[in-house]
Amino acid sequence: FAALNNIFSQGFFEGDWLEWANLFLGVAYILIGYGYKKLAAHKAQISDGTEDEEQISSISNVLYGFGTLAILGAAISLGGIWDFILILLIFGAFYGSVLLKARMMLGLGALFLIAHVINLTSKYFLDSLGWPVALIFCGIAIIAIGYGTVRLNKKYFSQAAKAS
Repeated sequence: FAALNNIFSQGFFEGDWLEWANLFLGVAYILIGYGYKKLAAHKAQISDGTEDEEQISSISNVLYGFGTLAILGAAISLGGIWDFILILLIFGAFYGSVLLKARMMLGLGALFLIAHVINLTSKYFLDSLGWPVALIFCGIAIIAIGYGTVRLNKKYFSQAAKAS
């Protein structure tokens, strides 16, 4: 963070260098978790298989969670055009959670999607729709997000747990 402070404190990134540093940190955490999982699987394949797969999966899942939290937290705090980029990042978190088999990434993606729906509704639709109608739409959206998350969890993570 100190090196990034020196780089980003002048010029374009002057006001929000900490958010950019957290974006880079989140990407690093996700890549480290992915690399650790692949390296541990390769070591287990070469050796006699004494590596504890549950421990490897837990460490990778925690790194995926911290990475997702850093990326989405920084993107939601940047605002502006990032309000729309955040939607892509959130759905990227959903896709990545299925691809990487990371439940923590799925849960954090769902929480950030709920927060983003509430944020966008209060920012853009509160004055035009009115408070009661905006609350109804937010409630329906939150229920749909929860249902979709549970369905993804059952479809992709419960089958993986049963297969192993």
